Amino acid sequence: MMTFFDISRLLPFFTFNYTLRTGGRRRQHPRERGKLKRKQWREHGVGVSRVERRVAYLSRVFPWLSDLFRAYSDITRMSGKGGGARWDPPGPVEVLVGERVKRGFPLLRAEEVSIDAEALRELSVYVLTVLSRWSGIMSDLLDSALSGRIPFPEAAMRFLARDERYFERDLSLDEVRTESLFFVLARALNPQMRGLVRELRDHLEGVPWEEAFCPVCGFLPLVGFFPATARGNRTELNLVCSLCENFWVHPPRRCLLCGAGEEGDFLTFHGRGGFVRCCLSCNSYVKFITVESPPDEASFPLEDMATVTLDIRANNLGFSRRGVFRV
Repeated sequence: MMTFFDISRLLPFFTFNYTLRTGGRRRQHPRERGKLKRKQWREHGVGVSRVERRVAYLSRVFPWLSDLFRAYSDITRMSGKGGGARWDPPGPVEVLVGERVKRGFPLLRAEEVSIDAEALRELSVYVLTVLSRWSGIMSDLLDSALSGRIPFPEAAMRFLARDERYFERDLSLDEVRTESLFFVLARALNPQMRGLVRELRDHLEGVPWEEAFCPVCGFLPLVGFFPATARGNRTELNLVCSLCENFWVHPPRRCLLCGAGEEGDFLTFHGRGGFVRCCLSCNSYVKFITVESPPDEASFPLEDMATVTLDIRANNLGFSRRGVFRV
């Protein structure tokens, strides 16, 4: 039977052998490695959430995603400085819900929404400056806006509406890059609308809505989502507005763009973070992501970037993600 003295005589051998295998490095506890990892993320200016880590990893693979993530972070930081939206309806809200939403019209109209012009002007100049590095169209729009020919925020809204009358070039850009431009512009306008939408959401409960665009502002959805706890039950699919992040339920057996609803009209494939439903009639697709946190706390723009591999796979199969804004 070995005594403690016998074991202690063997310790130098084990220590020497471990030094040879590790090159003299001390073995780290998993908790220490986690702390070091989080410290490295903070030094690079990136958050430590699961979604942000995933986006940062994909940014090393897709350079355009890195630019998009940086622009999104800057714009989100600037958007929080102030400037809210106010709604001046011509009558009682309940009456407007009955008149507009029940007939298939969005609740908000542009002439009834007022936004702090000064706060949005500073933000719009920054957004257009960032996007002008990506697109010649945005350079023309920035020149027109700065020269006073197009006021703010009308310049950004004209691009969102794809108004070609004010541009020297057409809008036939690369599909992914075009959606990136729309994405960043929507992020700039989103904080102005989100608080207003929270006040109006209560009035929409119980009102039937089966349209493909948002019942509040009329924009098309950014992505669809379903809770992680409902993997086996997808009878109802929730959509997120690309501008105001309002939620609404859409029938799962209808295409958002062409309205096709037959069983054989769709191709569905799954991947990390969600699944994609492709319409065989119009060659468009909608991405549905799995949301781990409550919808009110989720960051859907980051979730969209974190699942970009689903978009790339759909593009390789010949399907395209149509403009997320109603035209």
